[in-house]
Amino acid sequence: MLDARDERGLIARRHAEYYRSLFKRAEDESAARPTNEWLADYGREIDNLRAALDWAFSPSGDGSIGVQLTAAAVPLWLRLSLLEEFRSRAKRALGALETVEAWDPRDEMKLHVALGDSTPVASEMGAAFAKALDLARRALATQITNCAPSRACTPIMQGAVDTVRVCHLRKSSMISQCVGRTRAIGYSVSAS
Repeated sequence: MLDARDERGLIARRHAEYYRSLFKRAEDESAARPTNEWLADYGREIDNLRAALDWAFSPSGDGSIGVQLTAAAVPLWLRLSLLEEFRSRAKRALGALETVEAWDPRDEMKLHVALGDSTPVASEMGAAFAKALDLARRALATQITNCAPSRACTPIMQGAVDTVRVCHLRKSSMISQCVGRTRAIGYSVSAS
């Protein structure tokens, strides 16, 4: 029989797994549904997201669930304009990769791209996009080398190609467009 501590841990794990699945579905729907409708369905889950991430990155949690959940919830953080909170959560997830045994490189790329999108600091923006671009190039090279004709590698390759394309576009016009965009929404951008 489980004691109270084991039961709490099991419940917290199931809660985090449920919200990981929910936000993966939300991520898939985010481009196809009207923003107000999408936010009405998923925006109210922000406190459950926070609780699941707090558990996942706790000493008794599971960092791999936290990384996946943080990456899947990127559209929610950005649509709710919770940029500072998102940045701290994304940095925590990226830091957890050092202790996670295996992760999807697309999650790491998504976190770096979103980190670049959400920061008002030009140097941090450039570093985040450069890291995402580097990860995408390495993932693409690895996939081409390891399974060029295999269909099983297509999703990772597509994710890498998409990330390379986004980062290339963003990096080439990053300073002028991103600085202008952040000023337009009231952020002051610094070069440090």
